[in-house]
Amino acid sequence: MSYTDEDVKRLLGYLFNGGRWRRPETPDEGMPSAKANPAHLGTDMAEAIDMRRAWFATLERGDLLDPMALFKAYGQGLPVSTVAGERGVPSSTCEWRIYRDVAVLTDAINRGDRPNPNLRSIT
Repeated sequence: MSYTDEDVKRLLGYLFNGGRWRRPETPDEGMPSAKANPAHLGTDMAEAIDMRRAWFATLERGDLLDPMALFKAYGQGLPVSTVAGERGVPSSTCEWRIYRDVAVLTDAINRGDRPNPNLRSIT
């Protein structure tokens, strides 16, 4: 499978929020929902694993300019102007960093990058 930048943005949201069940089209809490189609669960899980591997591989190598901006934009859903203010940079700089880091992650996920299994921790 070949991932696009849009796929990576969607998968970052899943990575930071714990899974696909937090999609915007899900019903409000307390509302009944339809059963998930089991045929689609394998693809979603594979995508989540690919994203997790690419994320940690790029973090290990220091490839990302501003991983916290990605978290705030795609994990917390904050607008770029708010993220820029919190990061202390102009909006255009923040927007470029996010754009560039999404491109780096897209390349990494399409190459099948994985974190180094010999490292115990990134910190």
